[in-house]
Amino acid sequence: MGFYILSVFFYHYIDRALLLTQTCLTTIDRRMDRLPSILKEDGYHDVQAFKRLYDDATILVEQYNRDLAVWERQVHGGQQPPQAPPEKESIRKKLWDMEAETKRRNDARRQQTHHRSYDYDRGR
Repeated sequence: MGFYILSVFFYHYIDRALLLTQTCLTTIDRRMDRLPSILKEDGYHDVQAFKRLYDDATILVEQYNRDLAVWERQVHGGQQPPQAPPEKESIRKKLWDMEAETKRRNDARRQQTHHRSYDYDRGR
């Protein structure tokens, strides 16, 4: 009898876990479907354009963090650092410039005329 009650509770928790998993997957699918339209509203041509900018920005920020860590080690180690600490404002300006350049390229691409092929009229 005890084993039966335990197995009923066990199956109840498995069903609940499966339901939560399915709900999460549905939520993720809905958000992934909305992502391209959100990025287009923000001025990106497509998800790949945003991803390229994101990757470039990540590299820039990681380099800033490495430079800052080296500078802090030099300062806390009692050494006189050869230069001033990396400036956060210059990194922000570079990020803004990168974003503006990406949006400018996307706007230029959007304004280009697209020539359509009329080969479908010839039966191809």
